[in-house]
Amino acid sequence: LLVLMMYETSGQVIISVGFAGPYQTIQEAYDSIPEPLTQSYQIETDFLYSPSSEVYPIVFRFKQGASNVHQITIKLKHTFNLFFDSLPDAMLKFDSAQYVNINGSSSFVGSTNALFNNFHEDGTVISFENNSRYNSIYSLRINGYTKSINKGVINYGDGNNSNNSVYNCLITNSNGGNCLLSKSITGENESNSINFNMNKINST
Repeated sequence: LLVLMMYETSGQVIISVGFAGPYQTIQEAYDSIPEPLTQSYQIETDFLYSPSSEVYPIVFRFKQGASNVHQITIKLKHTFNLFFDSLPDAMLKFDSAQYVNINGSSSFVGSTNALFNNFHEDGTVISFENNSRYNSIYSLRINGYTKSINKGVINYGDGNNSNNSVYNCLITNSNGGNCLLSKSITGENESNSINFNMNKINST
C-alpha cells in the first residue's frame, strides 16, 4: 500500500520524498512545486529515502513568487552518506534560486544528518550561480577534493550571488584545495554570510 504524503500545516505544504512518496527524489519534488508560489513548501525525506536515486547535480532553479514569506525548505531528516568519485560539477546547485533552504538536522541546531562528498578533483559540493540570492544552508557535513584554483568545495560562481548564508556546517577539503571560493567581478557575490564561529572549515 502506497500512501501519498502531501499535506498542509502551519501555513506551508509538506511534501514527503522517499518510500511514502509521492516523489522518490528531491529534484522531482522541487520541480513539482507550482508557480507562482503563494505559500511556503517543505520537502522532507523519509527514513527510506535513497540518495542514490537522485541524478546529480540536484538543481534548484528560480521559482516565481519566492520571497521571505514564501520559501522552500529541504529538510533532510535521516542520517545518510553520499560518496562520489566522478562528478566534475556541483552536487547541489543553486541556479538563480531564491529563498531556498537546505536543513540537515531535525531542527535548526544540533548534529548534522547529511554528509555530502565529492571526490572529483575538479568538482564542488555546493555552487551558487546566476544571481542566486537569499538561500541558506544549515547543518551539513560537506567534503570535497577539488584542487582547482578556480573552484572551492562551496563555490560562488558567475553572477551576483548575494545574501546567501551557511550555518552550523563542517566544510572540509581532503585534497588541500579551496574550501570556499568566490569568482566574480567587482561588486558581485557580496553580502554572503559564513559565520566562522558557527561553522568548522578545514583543508588538509
